[in-house]
Amino acid sequence: MVFDDPVAYATAVEPLLAADRVRSTVVSTMTHGAVVGPGTRRPVLVAAFAAGVPIAAAIRTTQAPVVVVTAPDRSDAAGLLAQAVLAGPSPPDLVSGPENAARAFAAGWIVEVGGGDSDVHTALLQYRLDNLIDPIGVPGGPRAVDVDDPIDVALAADWLHEFGIFTRTVPTPTGPDPEFIRARAGRGAVLVLWEVAGEPVALAGHTAVVGGMARIGPVYTPEEQRGRRYGSAVTAAAVRSAVAAGATELVLFTDLDYPTSNAVYRRLGFVEVGRFAELTLPAPRSSR
Repeated sequence: MVFDDPVAYATAVEPLLAADRVRSTVVSTMTHGAVVGPGTRRPVLVAAFAAGVPIAAAIRTTQAPVVVVTAPDRSDAAGLLAQAVLAGPSPPDLVSGPENAARAFAAGWIVEVGGGDSDVHTALLQYRLDNLIDPIGVPGGPRAVDVDDPIDVALAADWLHEFGIFTRTVPTPTGPDPEFIRARAGRGAVLVLWEVAGEPVALAGHTAVVGGMARIGPVYTPEEQRGRRYGSAVTAAAVRSAVAAGATELVLFTDLDYPTSNAVYRRLGFVEVGRFAELTLPAPRSSR
C-alpha cells in the first residue's frame, strides 16, 4: 500500500515500529522526520499488511537508499514492497535495512525489474547501549552545536561532508551543506562538539528521540586529531545528550570491516545486536 500523507503512514506503521525500536530505528526516525520536517520532495511511503497488521514498511526521501524493515518473522514481506517503490520517482540504487529484510527486498526488486544482480555495498553491525562506560582522562569537554551560529554550522557542515566521503554515504556528498545541518536540527537531531582549550576536535550526534529510542551518529574526528580518544569522549557526550532528551534505548551502526570503530564502541559499553546491509539494486531494464 502506498501512502501520500506522512501522518497517515506513521499511524499505520506505528505498531510495527513500536514492537522493536532497535530493529526499526532508521525507518522510525525517517518517518518522524517526514512528519515534523517534510522536505521539498515528497517521500516514498509504502507498507504491507496481513489481516490489517503492518508486517513491512519502506521509506525513501530525496535520492537516498530505500530503507526497509519487517516484522522479525516476516522478512519475506519486504519483497512485496518492491513493486510500489519501483513505481515511485527515480528508482533507488540501494536498499538498506536489517540484512534479511534488505535481501528479501532486493530479491523482489530483481523480479520486478526483469533480472539483474544485487551486491553488498556496505555491511553494517548494529549496536545497542548496555551501560555507558565513560572514557577517563580525556582533556576538554562537550558543547552542543549552535545552529544559530554561522561558524558552528559551517564547521559541522564541513565535518559531515568529510564524514560522508569517508563512509561512502549515498548519495555522494557534493560539498558541505549548511542547510542540512539546520534541517536535521529542525527534526530534533542534535550535534555535539568536543573542544580542547576552545578548539573543536571531534563531533558526534544523535537523532531525535522517537518512542524512547535515539540513534548515535555521525561520529567524526578530523585525521589530525585521531588517536587521542576524542571520538570516544564526544560519543559518550552524545549519549548523555540523548538520555537528557528522553532516550531510554540507544543504538548505533558501524562498518563491519572497520575494526577501530567497533573496538571503540564496545569499550564504551555498546553490545552488538544484529547485522544490517546496504545492497545495490539493478536499474529497470528500460532505464539501462
